[in-house]
Amino acid sequence: MPESTINHSTSHSAIFTPAHLKFINAKLEKLSPEKIIEWAMISLPGLIQTTAFGPTGLVILDMINRIHIDQQASANVHPTPASSSASEDEGQDDSQAKFRKSGYNTRRHPVPLIFIDTLYHFQETLDLAQRVQDHYDIPLKVYKPQNCETTEDFERQYGQQLWESDEISYDYLVK
Repeated sequence: MPESTINHSTSHSAIFTPAHLKFINAKLEKLSPEKIIEWAMISLPGLIQTTAFGPTGLVILDMINRIHIDQQASANVHPTPASSSASEDEGQDDSQAKFRKSGYNTRRHPVPLIFIDTLYHFQETLDLAQRVQDHYDIPLKVYKPQNCETTEDFERQYGQQLWESDEISYDYLVK
């Protein structure tokens, strides 16, 4: 499974005061999961999703994709490269031009995935990760234990079945 990289040329941050968080939580607790995810996609710059490709992670991933498609449709945007020239924006209605200039990538899934490869996943999990990446055209950043590409590399450095003899160290090293 190829490792994709995410290039962030600008730093994004959101700072919320405790009062602001209380207000946001009060509003969000009344919304459906889809509306909460949509709010996060719009309001939180640099939003990412971690996943182990279990049922809940896949459902959220699909919700994000459906929200993305709905946002494209409501802005009357057809999939195009994220970077567009000013001449391409001429002749488009104002909402479509604003949508494209926002930097929102209309070609690929808008929320990159992070996958922690512990080097002990079943092959079926790794195959599913690849199928998901291909199906959703999603950036997937894979993290492995430092200086280890394979299970053998890890076991050479730390021994076999470290999770049984030292669970805390194992979790620290792989997660």
